[in-house]
Amino acid sequence: MQDTEGLPPTHGPSERRQPKLPYFVLGNHVRNLDFIGRKEAIQTLTEVLVPLEDKKLPEKLRAIAVTGIGSMGKTSLGVEFALRFQDSLDAIFLVQATSEDYLAQGYAGIAFKLGLIGQVDAANKVVGRNVLLQWLNNATKADKFNNEARADASRAKWLLIFDNADKPDVLEDFWPTEGIGYVIVTSRNPNAGRARFYSIQSLKLDPIATEDATKMLFRITDFTETNQSYGEAHKLASRLDGFPLALQQISCYVRRTEMGFAEALSLLNDDATARRLLSSLELLGHTLATV
Repeated sequence: MQDTEGLPPTHGPSERRQPKLPYFVLGNHVRNLDFIGRKEAIQTLTEVLVPLEDKKLPEKLRAIAVTGIGSMGKTSLGVEFALRFQDSLDAIFLVQATSEDYLAQGYAGIAFKLGLIGQVDAANKVVGRNVLLQWLNNATKADKFNNEARADASRAKWLLIFDNADKPDVLEDFWPTEGIGYVIVTSRNPNAGRARFYSIQSLKLDPIATEDATKMLFRITDFTETNQSYGEAHKLASRLDGFPLALQQISCYVRRTEMGFAEALSLLNDDATARRLLSSLELLGHTLATV
């Protein structure tokens, strides 16, 4: 249950102000210029979150969980969708959902930057969480935390991304149950579409198609495409199983060392070298099993 302790007073002095819109915050994430493929995934997100009847404003909260193993590109997909849809929104928020503490900290920070609370309240995670949650549940372009009606108040359209919610139940106290907006939950948990307080549609991300993976190799390395280089890149993409972050890491390594695709493929035949190249990726074991 969402507790009400720390909710803002409806009377008396307050630092809360009219929200500063439009406002788009994606944390440290920026658009991935090497984003390729995922056409069907983008289409699914669009159909679930923004069907034709919801072009102006959804009549209810619309949410979807994007699941898949680590390094599959779940966050990149959410960010790409958000940026493509940005012109139709008043606000975009991305919060780390690895724990309740991260969520509370993220909510308080957003509430402050959005202009709903001042510095004093921003130091109180409970107040920050409840203020932002209250706004999400009744998102207007004017401040309605007091009893003064505003003639210029109108509904605001927002998209909220809960990133890395591997334990979906931690979202319970942060879920805008009465909100009218859009929510994307990214998670390695295959059952993230169901929690004890919600049941939403899920989209499982699989490796990207080999053709798209090959295009990614050329885009990042900036190599000239010839019949020979395409064949080598295609083999390298197949060896990496179409894992987006593995492809990105190898492509950057190839470009930095000025080696060719064939040489990179040869390096991956050696387990020790492959482990070094892919050491930062959680999919290491899976990738090596097929190299």
